[in-house]
Amino acid sequence: MWKKIHADLGRFKNLSVVNLPTEAIHEMAALSQRTMDFPCTVQEGEVWVSGAEKTVKICPIRWKEQEG
Repeated sequence: MWKKIHADLGRFKNLSVVNLPTEAIHEMAALSQRTMDFPCTVQEGEVWVSGAEKTVKICPIRWKEQEG
């Protein structure tokens, strides 16, 4: 999908686009519960999401950086 729209979105200077890896999304889905509290830590480009029994590391992939 990104390949189809990246040229059109390039004109927006204040837009950043970040992709979250599919594996990390599946791991986060496994953390879901009826009542959820997800403390997050963001450090040096990595995101750590903590669930009741597990912590998931997410390394976002920057597809487009905000300009300026």
